[in-house]
Amino acid sequence: MESFEDDGVFWLPGKESDQRTGRIKFDATEGATLSIMGGFGGLAEQFNNQGRILRIHGIAGKRYLTFDRCFNSGSTFEMPGIPRQTYYVGQIIAGHLFPEGEDLTFDKCSEGYSQDHQLQVDQALTSGDTARIP
Repeated sequence: MESFEDDGVFWLPGKESDQRTGRIKFDATEGATLSIMGGFGGLAEQFNNQGRILRIHGIAGKRYLTFDRCFNSGSTFEMPGIPRQTYYVGQIIAGHLFPEGEDLTFDKCSEGYSQDHQLQVDQALTSGDTARIP
């Protein structure tokens, strides 16, 4: 997958009215990080959820995004009191918003590998079969 960086709006599943602006960055070597202005929930929630693994929804780069296995990797307060949070993103799923707790299942999937070794899997699964990401 190619590196990218996009601005967008992000929120926790089920809390669409509590959106935050931010930037998603993906680098094949370093992985993905999400930086948001403000924080999810109130000030106490922001600090209490430091170790919690989250699923985050967003719209960036003209596509719906689900970030899975995210955790807060840093919180800062900049003058004049603007909070910022940074999240490590374990998985990025483009094109669909998976609700919190829903398994990630697909009818089709595609994988890409760097170093000019490209493998793509684009096979419709037979009915009743599912592809599941653990």
